[in-house]
Amino acid sequence: MLSAKRSSFLCVLLLAGLLAPILVVARPVGAAETPSATGSELGSSATITDCPAVVAALQNTGFEAPVIPDAKRQNANGNTVPGWFGSGSDHAVTLVSSGFQSVNAASGRQFAELGTDQQLIQDLATAPGETISWSLMHRAVQGQASVKVLVGAPGEDGTEQQIVSDGSGAWVPHNGTYDVPLRQTITRLTIVGIGTTANLLDDVNFGSSACTETFSRVAPTAPVAVEDVVTQAVIIRNGGGSPTAEMVVSAVI
Repeated sequence: MLSAKRSSFLCVLLLAGLLAPILVVARPVGAAETPSATGSELGSSATITDCPAVVAALQNTGFEAPVIPDAKRQNANGNTVPGWFGSGSDHAVTLVSSGFQSVNAASGRQFAELGTDQQLIQDLATAPGETISWSLMHRAVQGQASVKVLVGAPGEDGTEQQIVSDGSGAWVPHNGTYDVPLRQTITRLTIVGIGTTANLLDDVNFGSSACTETFSRVAPTAPVAVEDVVTQAVIIRNGGGSPTAEMVVSAVI
């Protein structure tokens, strides 16, 4: 998974006296081809993808703030939880840290618990007409548990995206996309606990789709002798607001 930050790797090439231009392209698996421009000069190249100028992304996607003690379950007042608020009178969010009842977070150290008929809510500034992605990790506290994922404007019921149902044995990923209607500049993600068993949630993402930008540099740039080693450093940056599930990286030499 490539979150909205940089990732890098090295390609080492043996060249027989010839320094060839190298183009490296990366994009999320399953993503549509995005119009891009490529530029290169001796020793460096870039694939410049048309990523959004303003990126929409949730806050506190892994429920890591506020920090609670190890192996604990704690109700946090909604005013203390960045981004998120619950549906109760104090907007409380139930946080759990790894090790509580032998369950570890899917990502990071903490996660959230969502009971029946409870809601987890976060609002996001969005651009009308934009396609935004959502994803989450889910499991039951025990038995089988379910949540409903709703997306829409604040004050509305929201459009049902998916009903997610899983057991307690492991974290299970779920994802989807949503097209922001015209004139809707704030979009609300609501996760509703349904059924009779409490849910666990982690790594909840909602925002601009993943968008990769690739930059590379080759050294040395001087004439290369036979069997000299040329090193290419590649930086892949996710300039979108959602993580990638997988990444395909291809190099043309």
